[in-house]
Amino acid sequence: PTAGSSETASASAAAGGAVDEFGVSGVIDFGDTVRSFLVCNIAIGLAYMALDKPDGRAAVSTVCGVLRGYCSALPLNETEVAALFPLMLARLATSVTMSSYSYSQDPGNEYLLVTQKPGWEALAALLALPRAEVDEQIRAACQAQPARGGGAAPGGD
Repeated sequence: PTAGSSETASASAAAGGAVDEFGVSGVIDFGDTVRSFLVCNIAIGLAYMALDKPDGRAAVSTVCGVLRGYCSALPLNETEVAALFPLMLARLATSVTMSSYSYSQDPGNEYLLVTQKPGWEALAALLALPRAEVDEQIRAACQAQPARGGGAAPGGD
């Protein structure tokens, strides 16, 4: 982290760093914060939950377990449920693509490859499953609700 960056301030506070005269001991980095569709948040998390599973069915089983809990607190509508699987696949594809690109720019940084192998394996395993079967399992886990008025974007309800 560079001096003065939020990562530096957070690292300093976490390591027992001093509190400034205003009582600030850290800074939250909102650099990855975006306004987007709510369903994207859970889809990204689910994509990473699908990593390191023995096969596609095990990955979908894990995903559905997480979805049951998530949807019990925040139900998704039919449109959001239909978008989940493609969004998960898109996140995995983005992750492996960006890790390859980032590693090409910084070949000494092995951390950039942490999701490379499991990401490609998860993509292959998930894409090998019958789409209708996956959609049915996801829909059942979500117990999908009718579409909300105004869309799923934050503040759109």
